[in-house]
Amino acid sequence: MIECYQTSFSFPPVKHHKVDVSFKRGEISSDGGMLLLREIDKRLGLTMAIDRVLCDNHVQGRCDHTQLTMLRQRISLS
Repeated sequence: MIECYQTSFSFPPVKHHKVDVSFKRGEISSDGGMLLLREIDKRLGLTMAIDRVLCDNHVQGRCDHTQLTMLRQRISLS
């Protein structure tokens, strides 16, 4: 039986820095999972869908951040 595993892949740049992921040991960062979740969210549009169905009673002119930005911050995807 042939087993195929992807051992590495690249994320889009973050603040002009190249981000590569490898599963061959080496340096480990606990932040990598958040990059993966952010990319999944971008592709599926989950937080945007949640944002569309939530009612925000704040006056946008008095707020520095949009509801979507605050939602992503709360979920830690920004």
